[in-house]
Amino acid sequence: MRRWIFLLVACLGSVAFGQATNRIYFPQDETVFHQRRLFDEVVPTGTADGQLLFWDAAALNWALSDGTKLSWDDANDILTAGAMQVGLNTFVFQPAVDSTTAFQILDADGGTPVIQVDTTNEFVGIGTIPVAPLHVKAAGTIAIIVEETFRMRNIASPRYRMDFTASGGAIGSGVNSFDDTAGSFHPFFFDASRIVFRTATTGPQTRVVDIVAGQVGILTQTPDGSLHVHTATAGTVTAHANADDFIVENSDTGGISILVPDNKASNIFFGSPTNNTGAIAQWHHDNNLMKIGTNNTGGELVLYSGVLTEGARLQDGGEFETKFGRIVQTTRVTTTYTILATDHHVFGDTDGGSFTATYPAGVAGTEYRVINVGTSGNALTVAPNGAELLLGVNATFDLQDGETLLTVYEATEGWN
Repeated sequence: MRRWIFLLVACLGSVAFGQATNRIYFPQDETVFHQRRLFDEVVPTGTADGQLLFWDAAALNWALSDGTKLSWDDANDILTAGAMQVGLNTFVFQPAVDSTTAFQILDADGGTPVIQVDTTNEFVGIGTIPVAPLHVKAAGTIAIIVEETFRMRNIASPRYRMDFTASGGAIGSGVNSFDDTAGSFHPFFFDASRIVFRTATTGPQTRVVDIVAGQVGILTQTPDGSLHVHTATAGTVTAHANADDFIVENSDTGGISILVPDNKASNIFFGSPTNNTGAIAQWHHDNNLMKIGTNNTGGELVLYSGVLTEGARLQDGGEFETKFGRIVQTTRVTTTYTILATDHHVFGDTDGGSFTATYPAGVAGTEYRVINVGTSGNALTVAPNGAELLLGVNATFDLQDGETLLTVYEATEGWN
């Protein structure tokens, strides 16, 4: 019966089966089809899926007249069609001869390939003809989206590079690419310990930002603290650990500017968890007013002089205290006395007898007020220091009961 079917096909050039079960059976031994002898095509049709059945075929091979081969390996469940092998757990494409267009996936209009594999150069292109191992091109949209992790590995070298090409030319980034030589332009690179941003189109480049161990250096590779702005080196110096959160360094006159409109205040606030405005420094141009002070109850303002020595203190009640005591400091004496720099108002009680109060060495601008508070008719004698003048002469001056001597020192005129 099979022979008669083949003969019928040979005469008609094609055959169609229209039964409910569409099957074409091929024998175990080799069957060779020739177009002119048997048929142009076998077309099962009908209400059921069509099947081509090969009885007990351990290996099945088709060979077309143009040399194209199609084979089936039953033991490994692998179908080989030309350069392609397809199995349950494998898909391999291996051409016999390498080509720049060895494998392509095209869209309906057949234009630029959606995917093109160049086996000659071992390139893969997505949306473009590849000119690199992986070449991705997207017209007016995002080319690559990475949802999780993007990793670059270089087995032969610890250095990596990514180039971003724009109308201005290519700019690159490297990993472990600490290369400042001419022509080596890597404006961004990083490794396990630092991230670096640089400028210049040719080397050596200016290192603009270094992020090292959680610290940021601007124009420095070795920041002293959390943020180090380094215009130029100030010399061999390191910021103090108590004030290294923000560092400004220069080899010339340096500074920090706070710029605001004339009708606004520029501020520096000092705060803590208890009070975020514990103290302030504020300037207001239109008000022509500079404010420096504390915002805590009982807070005081201290001015230091040499070697952080307290020079003056503004107390909570508004009293101003100098290095040697309050400006309203009073001293009561009843016997011979050398006035101290810490004295300002000297009360001499002469009821027990006359005595002398001697000025210390004069300091320009120093002021003393000496009072005889006695009521017994005894004199309080005021004497200058050494050869200094007192009221125009180098001589003593007597104060009687209730009299006051108020003097200010000037280097040429002495005490007047």
